[in-house]
Amino acid sequence: MNAPEEDCSNLDDVLFVAGVDYLSGWREADAAARQMNEVLAGLGLDTRLVRAVPHVGADGDPVVWLRPESARLIARALGVAE
Repeated sequence: MNAPEEDCSNLDDVLFVAGVDYLSGWREADAAARQMNEVLAGLGLDTRLVRAVPHVGADGDPVVWLRPESARLIARALGVAE
């Protein structure tokens, strides 16, 4: 889902809609997530723990997910957080 954590009631985020090209969006997200995961591995991060995950939004837009802890670890590896 792409809804904020406190709002998981938006059915548009969980239902497929006829006529929306989800596959193209997912393919784009997958390519971006793979590229991000290569960068993360290059930074020395364990990609079993820190990884980008492809997703597609309700309207077919490509989305790449990170877990909050993954985002924090990436920020630390880039030297922008403690």
